[in-house]
Formats: sequence, structure tokens, C-alpha cells
Amino acid sequence: MPRALVTGGTGFLGGHLAGALERAGFDVRLLDVDPADGGDREVVRADVRDAEAMRRAAAGCDVVVDNAALVPVTRASAAEYRSVNVDGCRTTLDAAEAAGAYVLHISSSAIFGVPAQLPVAADSPLAPFEPYGQSKADAERLVHARRESGLVVGSLRPRTLLGEGRLGLFDVIFSRIRRGRRVPMFGRGLNRVQMCDVDDFCAAALAAIERRANADYNIGSAGFGTVREDLEGLIVRVGSRSRVQPVPVWAVRAVLQPLDAIGRSPFNEWHWHSAPAPFYFDISRAQEELGWKPRRTNVEALENAYRHYVRRSGASGVSAHRRPLRGVLARLLRG
Repeated sequence: MPRALVTGGTGFLGGHLAGALERAGFDVRLLDVDPADGGDREVVRADVRDAEAMRRAAAGCDVVVDNAALVPVTRASAAEYRSVNVDGCRTTLDAAEAAGAYVLHISSSAIFGVPAQLPVAADSPLAPFEPYGQSKADAERLVHARRESGLVVGSLRPRTLLGEGRLGLFDVIFSRIRRGRRVPMFGRGLNRVQMCDVDDFCAAALAAIERRANADYNIGSAGFGTVREDLEGLIVRVGSRSRVQPVPVWAVRAVLQPLDAIGRSPFNEWHWHSAPAPFYFDISRAQEELGWKPRRTNVEALENAYRHYVRRSGASGVSAHRRPLRGVLARLLRG
């Protein structure tokens, strides 16, 4: 039986990737700094920056999924983002190379910042504007350098992921829809923003692993409208009395930026700069080279995540994407 190591394996995406790999016939080993959400799987409690621990964890593995990362809602410092997301990536690549394993790197759409041209292609220029995106862009540059030196590494860039267990910002949205309350939007919600169903993303990951893909791939949903259209589509599908409520962008920033400066906002620079802008991928390379096709549209992915949220209300985990947003403002927004 082939063996796969998934770093950041007890988080939201790591858990889904582990499940998909198991269903595909892999013996899965997880590595994370907090093993609390590992379930019955083998979990190595370690930091991806620990070179010796990574070498031991990767030994005997056919595939290493480089998934561990600090994400924007952790409100980490620029130095912390770089340490985990870049140095951790380097250590993971080293360990995988020593084990003779194929590497699948999990990147981020934040590497493109607020795109100047749409759709974003696989070879569009990297233009991050905040520390998280900058760290993930630097990790991609590291992947490119190692690929040029002979290491086989596939890299997947997901749009905003949705699925079972995803909370964070969506905890606010889903909570208000469940209660039939108005759902605030950044601006008028007329920007087209692609998301990504986590099951579709895992299917792309398996396709990349099967083919030992050695390139970069943008991964997103099968269809999407404007933010307003997709939220209203979700509200109709789940039978809620909610209505969307536009909030002027200037007003959102006037509140969030000062709160962020004193560490009291559940959101950061990535959210208030990117949320009002359109953002969608050209996913043709992934379709053509991986033989992959997404199944869910934005609305279908939102509905799937929402129905899991309702069935498991109150459930959470230690990972940033599995926790509700924290703080007074988050409680007020949740309603």
C-alpha cells in the first residue's frame, strides 16, 4: 500500500486531503503541531520547520503533501508567516527529496493579490500585497527553483475553500442565514468571485498525485456569479428569510482598519482589500493536464458547506479555518 504524508494534517483542508487519499488506497500519516483533530489516523506531533522530525515523518512515504501553513485569520506577523510558510516549505521539500517522494505543494490564490487582469491564468504574475500572500508567493518561488533543479513538485492554488467543517468568516454568514437575519456584504456585491468546493479540490489533488504533475494549477468552482447572486442563491436554496445588506466599502474599512491596528478585528488587510474586488481563475490547465473537472458551482458549494454547518452547529477544531471567528466584533456580526 502506498504511503502519503500530509503536513498540517489535522486542519480543515488537511483532514479532507487525508480522507481523499485514504479512499484512494493510501496509508496516510499526518504531521501537525497539534494532533487533537487527527482522529484514528497516525499523527506525528511536530513542526514543519523541524528538519529532523520532517525527515523521520517523510521516510518511507511515496507522496508528501506540503499543506501546513499559517493563514490570514491567524493574524500572524510577517516574520511568523515567512518562518512557517517559506522555511517550513523548504524543510518539507528537503525531507521529501531525501525520501524519494513526490511532492504536492498547496499554494494560495493570495499570491496574485488583487489581479489586474481576469481570469487569472496559471502563469499570471505574482503580485501579493500583504504578508500572508507574500509568504505564499515566496514559497511558490522556492518550489519553482527546486523544480528546476530536478525535484518533481506539483502546486495547486485554490480559490476560497468551502466544505464540511469550514468556519472562520463563513461562520458569520451561515449563522445569520440560519437565523433569517440580514447578511452584510462588502460594497454592493456586484463583483464576481470564484470559490472552490473542498471535495473538488481534493479530486484535483488526487489527479495531480496520480499523474506526478510537475507544474502549477489554478483550482476553482464549476460556475459562479456575483457575490450578491451567489449569496442570494444560497438563501433561496436553504429557505431562509435572510436578505443581503450592502455596506459601503469606505465604511467597512473605516471600522476594520483601526480595529486591526489594535488587534481587535477578526479580519485583516487581505479581507478588506480583496473582498470588494472581482477574482476568478482560468482553470483550463488543470482540466487539460490533470483530466480534472469541478463538480460544484459556488452556490452548490455554499449550500453543501451550510448544510454541514447546520447539522454540526457548535462543532469546531483547533485549526484556524475550523474555528468560529473570535472577539466582540465577530459576536456582533454573528447575530
